[in-house]
Amino acid sequence: LNGSTHAGRVRTTWGGVGRNVADCLARLLADKVRFVSAVGGREDRHGEALLHHNPLMDAGGVLRVEGARTATYCTLLDRHGDCLFGVGDMDAHRHISPIMHIFNKKT
Repeated sequence: LNGSTHAGRVRTTWGGVGRNVADCLARLLADKVRFVSAVGGREDRHGEALLHHNPLMDAGGVLRVEGARTATYCTLLDRHGDCLFGVGDMDAHRHISPIMHIFNKKT
């Protein structure tokens, strides 16, 4: 980790505990499950992709925040798959509040 580029493999996956639970429930129940969270605005490619990843998941509870960055986490693994370190950017999470959850309750 001396600041130089090292050969490796990069993989992107969907995650986040709340997103994973909503995704699984939507697939298992074959019904709309409302996901409540916050992502970056329309210029944020991670948020845009996340909102369209599972059409069964109701993203109506997701707040789009212009200028914010959708939460991402990057992990560096060793050749055995063990975590060496991770970097998390949770900027959009500061826009999530209990009030947001109350008003996004599905009826």
